Amino acid sequence: MITRLKKLRLQKGMTQKELSQYVWFGTSCNSLVWAFENLKHRDNSVYGSVDERYACEQFAFALNYDGDPMELLELVEEDD
Repeated sequence: MITRLKKLRLQKGMTQKELSQYVWFGTSCNSLVWAFENLKHRDNSVYGSVDERYACEQFAFALNYDGDPMELLELVEEDD
């Protein structure tokens, strides 16, 4: 199952940076923005180390995503 954001990214050929900006500016849902940033920077010392599964679950909850939360890691992986 593909999420709405991944579908949007694939349809528009968005880069990770563009997707991040879309999530940031395209929604007023602070919990979604927080969850996305938390997952994207889960290993960054500024945000502190965050458990990967917990970060995925928070993002899935914010997205109203009913699939496997770990699938959402694909959304935040850096583009090659």
